[in-house]
Amino acid sequence: MASQNSVLAYDAERNADVFYKEIPDGANTLEFGYIHGNNKPMLIVGGNCSIQGFDEEAEEKFWTVTGDNVSATCFCDINNDGHPELIVGSDDYMIRAFKAENPVFEISEASKIIHLVTIKENYFAYGLDNGSLGVYKEKQRLWRVKAKHKVVSVVCV
Repeated sequence: MASQNSVLAYDAERNADVFYKEIPDGANTLEFGYIHGNNKPMLIVGGNCSIQGFDEEAEEKFWTVTGDNVSATCFCDINNDGHPELIVGSDDYMIRAFKAENPVFEISEASKIIHLVTIKENYFAYGLDNGSLGVYKEKQRLWRVKAKHKVVSVVCV
């Protein structure tokens, strides 16, 4: 769980804290998964123009910068190499994909990205704060629609 400047990793089966960590760059989003080149999953924290990854000991194992405040994250294998990239949405209307610390691509959208969700393999959905929803396959937008209402949540099954 995240608060404005900290994260708490919790083990529900043991009913115990795993770790608590102060995050000076802020904790806007959380994701759990594998960063390319690391053999253990990490807690990924999107913050103020940065992304950090922490192992089960709260050791920082990953860090990179983004163009603006991180507002959404997901993992998706957008280049079909069998290893999911970290997909990051930010306040500057950009969706970026990272392979480890390296940017793979950038896509400009019409508004702040507030939701990113993996659909399957190399497909992901996004929601914008202007009410738009859409789907990408790899780097190509398949469709988008502008809703009359604010997007509150996106889930894919």
